[in-house]
Amino acid sequence: MVSWAQIDAIASALPEVECLNDGRRSWAVRGKGIAWERPLRPKEVALLGDAAPVGDIIAIHVADEGIKQALIAAQPETFFTIEHFNNYPAVLALRTKLKVADARELFADGWRIKAPASLRKLHPDL
Repeated sequence: MVSWAQIDAIASALPEVECLNDGRRSWAVRGKGIAWERPLRPKEVALLGDAAPVGDIIAIHVADEGIKQALIAAQPETFFTIEHFNNYPAVLALRTKLKVADARELFADGWRIKAPASLRKLHPDL
C-alpha cells in the first residue's frame, strides 16, 4: 500500500512537479496534470454496485488505452476504469492496493507523457 505522503514524495522527486491539495490532491508538471485524486461519484458507485471499490482512488495518465487495459488485466484488485474514462488515457487505482514500485513507474510515465519536450530533453534519464 502506498500512502499519500509516499505519493507526494514520488511526485516531488520528478522535475518541476507540483503537488496541490485544494480539497483534492493533484500532481502536475508545468501545469499539465499527471495524476489526481478521483473519488467515485454516487452514480458511478450505483453503476458498479458490489464491484465498486471502497477507499481512496487516484487517476493516473497513461500512454494509451492499451496500457490502461493491460494494467487492469494484470492487477484487477488495484486498477480499474469507469465509463467516464472510456477512451481516455488514464487508469484508476485503489490507493490502498497500489504498490510503491507501481506508483513510481506510473508517475515517471505520466511525467514523460505530460512534460514539455524542452523539459524532457533536460532529463533524458527519466
